[in-house]
Amino acid sequence: MAKCLQDGKTRTIIIQGGPGTGKSVLAINLLKELIDRGLFACYVTKNSAPREAFLRLLGKDNLKLGVKIKSLFRSPFNLSQSPPNAYKCLIVDEAHRLVRRMYGDWSGENQVRECINASLLSIFLIDEDQRITTKDIGSIEEIKKHARELNSTVIMGENLILKSQFRCNGSDAYIQLINKMLQIDEYVDIDLSKLEYDIKVFDNPIEMKNELRKINESDKNYNKARMVLDIVTIGI
Repeated sequence: MAKCLQDGKTRTIIIQGGPGTGKSVLAINLLKELIDRGLFACYVTKNSAPREAFLRLLGKDNLKLGVKIKSLFRSPFNLSQSPPNAYKCLIVDEAHRLVRRMYGDWSGENQVRECINASLLSIFLIDEDQRITTKDIGSIEEIKKHARELNSTVIMGENLILKSQFRCNGSDAYIQLINKMLQIDEYVDIDLSKLEYDIKVFDNPIEMKNELRKINESDKNYNKARMVLDIVTIGI
């Protein structure tokens, strides 16, 4: 940020990280640091759920405080109407969910380009494997393409890849196992005995439900066995 303010040149930082590696946590901490420095920064995400969650958490039912905080969180829609470098910094979380023109009341053309154009420093937090619809265009190549066209220097590298896993008990090995099962990553040799998970394969969902019920009934104090339905949409 200091370099951008010093020479007036725009820069684009790309931060990569898988699920649970702390992208959103990092984004909010970056926002706090920039605001503390008196800079006009904003947290951007297409998904309204995290914006609303942060507002509830930070506003704490204080209306005046909530109004002030709300200006720090926005959607990428209508950024096309912002002048170049209107923001000192835009922190774009879930950048893989950005889209091209959609909805009749939106005047924009490409949200990746508009985020870069609207900010002196644009920070994209991205996991390309988490694009879930055919409308999602957020990718590293898409960011780099528009950064070049807008003369914004791209900054990325190994030191900007989040690898530590802290959201699930299985840690990195668990994520590697899931990626292997979904054929996202190449084969990795994982010792399942160290994952602290009981992994079983069922051909019938009713059998799985009955097995989970037995586990809960065997220990009334435990009662934590659950079925989770995960629907994945793959765009082709």
